[in-house]
Amino acid sequence: MISLFWVLCGIAAAMVASQKGKNGCGWFLLGFLLGPFGLIFALISGKEAPAENERKCPYCAEFVKKEAVVCKHCGRDLPSENPIDTTSQGQPDNINEDTYTLIFKGVPRGVDDLVAHHWTRAIRFCESKKYRLASEQFRYALNALPKSSEHAKTLNSIIERIS
Repeated sequence: MISLFWVLCGIAAAMVASQKGKNGCGWFLLGFLLGPFGLIFALISGKEAPAENERKCPYCAEFVKKEAVVCKHCGRDLPSENPIDTTSQGQPDNINEDTYTLIFKGVPRGVDDLVAHHWTRAIRFCESKKYRLASEQFRYALNALPKSSEHAKTLNSIIERIS
């Protein structure tokens, strides 16, 4: 009976610790060995601090890498940490102000959800100065559009300018 109580303390300590982002197996062992004292330690221990290269997702509150564009936990697009730099200092030589205006005016109305998704992700990559990945996302959006549409012509123009 007493050993069952110690196992339950270990399980409870592991559950509390894992909710705080800590190693559940280690805390199970501690809770099992120390019994109620291990559970108390798990309850009063602080939450795991984010690493230096992490930030918290504003949608699901889980920690992701600072460079992440999409949250690995909830799959939502993350807002950029850096403001958009549209001065010529932050742009590659082949991207001018007209291209930036074309890219950042947003997803056009009337496109389907798949195109809007890829277009939005491409904008996020452009904000992070990841033009190769942005070009890839624009190509995905282009493949989902009718080739003769005005949006396809716009995307072709953007792809040519950032590739």
